[in-house]
Amino acid sequence: MKQKDNLLATSDLININRVAKDLGVVSLTIKRWAKEGAFPTPFKIGTKYYFKETEVTNFINQKTQKTKQKLAS
Repeated sequence: MKQKDNLLATSDLININRVAKDLGVVSLTIKRWAKEGAFPTPFKIGTKYYFKETEVTNFINQKTQKTKQKLAS
C-alpha cells in the first residue's frame, strides 16, 4: 500500500524554524506572511509547522526574479 503517494514525504518538508532562520526572520513572521497569503501555506503536523521545500524555493526564486526586474527598469 502506498503512503498517500508520498504527499507529505518528510524529505520534502522543512520546518518553520529553518525557513525563518534561512530568511533571517522569526517564525512568527513566517506564520503571519502565510496567513496573509504572502508566503506558501504550511502543513501542521501535530504542533509543528512544515513547508514543502520546493514551494519555498519557488517562492523565493519568484520574489528574487521580480526584484531583479524592478532594479533593471
